[in-house]
Amino acid sequence: MTPLLRFAGVLCLVLLTACGDPTGTAAVDDEAQVLRSYPVPKGQTKAIGEALNQVFAIGPEGRRIGRASYELPGQLVVLAPESVQASIAQSIAGIVGSSGEAGAMRTISLRIWLVDGRPGPGDEADRLAVLAPAIEAISSNFPGYGFRIVDQAEIAVSEAGRPSLLVTGAGNEFTAQLMDSDPMTFSVMVSGTTTPEVEGLRLASMLSLPPGELVIMASLQDKRDPASTGPAPMRFLILQAVEPAH
Repeated sequence: MTPLLRFAGVLCLVLLTACGDPTGTAAVDDEAQVLRSYPVPKGQTKAIGEALNQVFAIGPEGRRIGRASYELPGQLVVLAPESVQASIAQSIAGIVGSSGEAGAMRTISLRIWLVDGRPGPGDEADRLAVLAPAIEAISSNFPGYGFRIVDQAEIAVSEAGRPSLLVTGAGNEFTAQLMDSDPMTFSVMVSGTTTPEVEGLRLASMLSLPPGELVIMASLQDKRDPASTGPAPMRFLILQAVEPAH
């Protein structure tokens, strides 16, 4: 079986047996969609993306459960449930390994969250648990604020030094490039959407990210009239680099 056919076959198996449900329906339907990007061999980008979309189109009971886009050669952007994303990553690793590009394809994940803080309640604690150390640090400077995750993304950044671009469903655009792996240093650009209350982040910066550590990169005040009184809503950009498993 060719790597591409193996890729499609593994995903079909996941969709049919998701989380022990014999129909594969309940687990996939209940899972939230997650947006991730993957580096793939440039010459196979379109073929892998098309094969993946075909698999998504024949999910449980014929319902589409995800979508892949492949506008940039060498990069696949996938919106799908977390359980399916895990199999996509494994299958792509097999394709990369057989393509002769394994050395160039070793990647680091860069996780990015946009978080709004404003007076009053925010998201439930379990939703914010992954950001607990960062939220605790922010809360010390903004007592009485609640925090809400308004967007998040995970980008696979290649050690080969190619920029990776990800546009989320909310319209925020993140570009990341690994400049040095010791210490782990990234060039990061953010182009955020603007709302009636908050000006979209526009940011270009170079920063060092110790693996696993949550870094609060930027915050921005709201667009209210300068004469407004009371605490202002804030927007925070939080990042985390995750080294590949060996």
